[in-house]
Amino acid sequence: MRNMGEYKEVLNKITEVVDSHDYERVYYESGTLAEKVLDFSDRHEYQAERVLAFIKGDLGQYYSDHLPEETKIMQCFQDEDLVLVDKLSAENAFYQLLDCLVRNLFIYKYPVVEPAFHYIDERMDNYINMEGVAEICGVSHQYLLRLFRKMLNVSLSNYIHLRKMMKAKEYLYFEKLTNKEVASRLGYEDCAYFAKVFKKYEHMTPSQYRMLDKKKRDAMAE
Repeated sequence: MRNMGEYKEVLNKITEVVDSHDYERVYYESGTLAEKVLDFSDRHEYQAERVLAFIKGDLGQYYSDHLPEETKIMQCFQDEDLVLVDKLSAENAFYQLLDCLVRNLFIYKYPVVEPAFHYIDERMDNYINMEGVAEICGVSHQYLLRLFRKMLNVSLSNYIHLRKMMKAKEYLYFEKLTNKEVASRLGYEDCAYFAKVFKKYEHMTPSQYRMLDKKKRDAMAE
């Protein structure tokens, strides 16, 4: 790849975020990293998907001694045919990649937490009981909370909310669902509570986010 110095700067920023053990940085800086890669791709005439493939390969090598043997960085995406068509799709791709990395680094150091992540993955569309997560791991609730604080610098409930808020942005942006529909899909029985949680992490309501998206699309169409 040409322009290796600039590429390495992006790669170093990614490893800095992952190594920070701060899940809020994973959530909030995924968009910044996505913008860097899209900008790099545009200026040097690379397909963004190709740059992302290079990044996944290099991260796999960099963390190879600190990941479970079965972990395949190239399989960190739910959509094998992922196309980075805009900032949000790129942000989502980077979020999936960073989440995959930090959770597997967590599992490598504390294998006892692996069932927690599977449990959360399978119940993203339901209310997730904190005690139930600890029970499935065979540890106390307090011990599990300490591990999440130590490895991700967030509480277990905040980790779950952040996971759900990224999905909420997907539903609002790509599927144009109503607030009530998004809340239902993510296991929030009270739509007002969902909106409150969304505003806490995104600093705007779901309706404001939807309007922001509309303005961006209108600007792109002009």
